[in-house]
Amino acid sequence: QSKAAILCEPTFLDYLLGGFEFNLTLAIDYTASNGSLASPESLHYQEGISYNPYERGLVSIGEILLNYDSDKRVPMYGFGARLRKDGEKSHCFAINGDEESPEVVGMTSVHKNYTESFQTLNLSGPTYFAPVIQKAIETCKKWNGLEGSLCPDYRKGEDDSFDSDVAEPEPPA
Repeated sequence: QSKAAILCEPTFLDYLLGGFEFNLTLAIDYTASNGSLASPESLHYQEGISYNPYERGLVSIGEILLNYDSDKRVPMYGFGARLRKDGEKSHCFAINGDEESPEVVGMTSVHKNYTESFQTLNLSGPTYFAPVIQKAIETCKKWNGLEGSLCPDYRKGEDDSFDSDVAEPEPPA
């Protein structure tokens, strides 16, 4: 006797219709591998009238996802920068400078905080993604008391700094 099973993978819409609460969290890569801020080839280049690749990604993806965020409050984190206030490299920091309240409200504020962030940091590295993922998971648990989270991944390229051991607190030597 054979048995057959039909497996259905839930869609994003299925989650929303089922009462899933969605809270957008953003993390920006401030590593030097993005290119010199003075170069038009830099992914963070801000001279000119058009959006750079990061701005295009933030706006195009953020505007869609923010429609499903109930409070429109978006924690924004950065990684891979040397912060000017203390000269230390940071693998997870609040882009608005407020570690206790890293949220900004709406896409206009997301874009403003991104563009102003370059006044407080220098691109550095290495690309070490685990601390910012761990922070997003902690934020999700704080909001919802959940043990899991959905983490879409929008990065510029390949990265081997993130593996199954998300909780590792320090970057590799």
